[in-house]
Order: sequence, then C-alpha cells, then structure tokens
Amino acid sequence: MILHMKGLLEILTEKKWMVSPTFVHGIKKALEQNLNTHAVFEKPERTCGFVKETLPDGEMIYPEEYQISEDGKQVRGNWALDEDNLQNFPFVSVLTVDGPITRNGGGCSYGSIDHRDMMIRAANHPLCRGHIFIINTPGGSAWAKNDYQQAIEYARSLGQPVIAFVDGMCASAGMYLASLCDERYYMHPKDEIGCIGVMAAFYTQADGSKNQFTNETYHELYDPESFDKNREFRDIANDGNTKALVKELAELGVEFRADVKAACPNAKDEHLHGKVFDAEKVKGILMDDQSDFFSCVHRCFDLFNGKVEPISREAPDEPEDEPSSDPAEDPNKASSRKQDNNNSKLNINMANYPLISAALCLKDGDLAVKEDGAFMNAPLLDTLEAHLNTTKQQVVDAQQK
Repeated sequence: MILHMKGLLEILTEKKWMVSPTFVHGIKKALEQNLNTHAVFEKPERTCGFVKETLPDGEMIYPEEYQISEDGKQVRGNWALDEDNLQNFPFVSVLTVDGPITRNGGGCSYGSIDHRDMMIRAANHPLCRGHIFIINTPGGSAWAKNDYQQAIEYARSLGQPVIAFVDGMCASAGMYLASLCDERYYMHPKDEIGCIGVMAAFYTQADGSKNQFTNETYHELYDPESFDKNREFRDIANDGNTKALVKELAELGVEFRADVKAACPNAKDEHLHGKVFDAEKVKGILMDDQSDFFSCVHRCFDLFNGKVEPISREAPDEPEDEPSSDPAEDPNKASSRKQDNNNSKLNINMANYPLISAALCLKDGDLAVKEDGAFMNAPLLDTLEAHLNTTKQQVVDAQQK
C-alpha cells in the first residue's frame, strides 16, 4: 500500500515532466477513471525476457534487475548482491526502465531512487564489471535524471562502463538517461528515439472557484510573508499568467539540450526540439549503433578489461553557408565567387545601422571588421557606454515627471 501511495502521490503532485505528450494524453483518462472507481493497477508477471532465473525454491522467473555473467549462463537477481556465496561470478548489472519514469516507483515498478541505490550497491561489489540499462520508456519525471546521473557518475568513477540498450522507445527523460551513459545501442531500426524537451501538465483550481455540483467555494489563503509560495501555479490558476512556470521549463530545457548535445556532438538543431525519430535515422547521432542484449553484455566486459576502445565522438566541422560549386564551373570563376562571398561578409555598410553609427559617432573605417565579425576598440566602447548612461538617465527623468 505504501508503494502504491508514494507512486500515486508523485503522479498527482509532480508538475514538470520530460515525457512524450502522447503518453500523457493517453494515461490521463486512465488515471482519472482509476481514481474514480478505485480500481487497482496490476502489472502481470513477465512470462518472457532476455534471461530467466531459478529461485532457491525452484521457481522460474524473468527478472528485470539482475546480474549476468559474460557467457550469459549465470543470472542472479539484484537481491543476491547481499550474499557473497550467491553472487560469486564476475557480472554486468542490468536494470530495466520499462514504462514511465518516476522517482518513487510504485507497487509494480521501481523508481529512479530504487535504481540509483541498486546501481551503487552493484558498483561497490568487487565482481562488478559494468552496467546496462534496458530502456523502453516514454519518459517521465524531470527530476529523476539526477538520480540516474548520480549513480552513473559513481560507477564511472570506479572504471565501470555504462551502456544504454533501447528496446522499443527511448523518449524524453529516457533519452536523457541514455545520453548519460557511455554508449547507446538500439534493438530494432524502428525503435523510437528522441522527444527531447520539457512539459508541464496539471489541473488548476482558482481561489474563489465554485464546485458545480455542490456549490461549495474553494478558498486558498497564504500568510502575508509567503507571497512566493506556489507562485507560478497561483499565477496560472488565478490570472492565467504562465510566465514564471514557462521560465522554469525553459531553464530545464536548456540544460536538457546542452547535456544531450555534449553526449551526442553530432546532434543538430532538428534533433533537439521534441521530434521523434526511427532509431536507424539517428544512428551515429543520438544512438551509436544497432546491437542486441548479449552483445551489449560482451561489450561491457570488453570495455572494462580494456580489450576494446570506447566510442570516440567528435562533432563535424560546420559547413559554411555558401552555395555549392558547380563541378563544371571554371575553377578560376569558382575561386572568384568564393572571394566575393568573403568580401561581402567583411564589407559592412554602417549606413544600414544609423542608430549605432550615431551613438558611436562612427566614421568610415572606424569599425574593425574581420572574418569573425565586427569589433570595437576602447574609445568606441567608452563612447557607447557614455551614450547608454545618458539614455538611461533620460528614461529615469521621464519616469519621475
């Protein structure tokens, strides 16, 4: 019951998500009906999987969190890490992210807090050789990435490689998780990759609103010194002002895209703003290659033992915005055209910028123009600073009248 309540509380109270919008729209109705009818969500026991495990009592299960040997013939559940006589072979730790990501999980799934603790515990075992995340998720809690990042960086500090293996969907927070890993592989060319971005989804209730069925009035009052408490959501509920919340989402989005870009230097602008791609279309960009589960297990062992080199990623040089040359064109003409393009970049007509020219008292040739752009020397900067101070004072004087 506690697990169910913790997971439900998080779903009902969390506002910022890195998740596929289609999942949100699909699950919203199911959650509302679940709350209205008090129906219990049940996750059926797995009847297949990459591996199977025989418990001490002889029961056969298909675990989602486990340790596996290099040959794949030995498997132990995560619980075996506490028993030295059971976890007695070198292993790769496997954690499965299947379904929406939450921090607290629920009665039928682990959350990012659980995975963080499991991963750190596995990393501390002397026989641990690496880690694999099996990912099939539409995304989830925006905060959960911090749990995964903490565990991944800890494992990496011990020299243990971390691999993301996508089998289905790797969207939003799932892509964030994958970008934190050392290498990223996908099972099928049509696996869904991307949906990079942040969203908020919630209901509001304005102070003073009435219940249409009971005619009761909702009141929400704060002590005078709590004026910033719940501000971004109060602004939306009472005034329709989304500015504060959108600012928070924007900050998360900037961090999200920067981290993905750092991990995937070949990613272009088109990959970073929410679009979903077939895995084969982003091979070498958001994903490293196609593979299978047991190949990823071998890859982990090989990386740990130094038998193979980690994937090296370098961003390609950005092409210049120039028309492509005609192969049949005279080389001299092509060279002349290229020189003309360069000259056009260097010849800036300040007559097109009268306000700037007036503020700086510019004359022809005063502004240094190079390939990297236009530059001002110290006297020009002093002139601009004085002009801005004068303008600022004029604005202040006008406001005081």
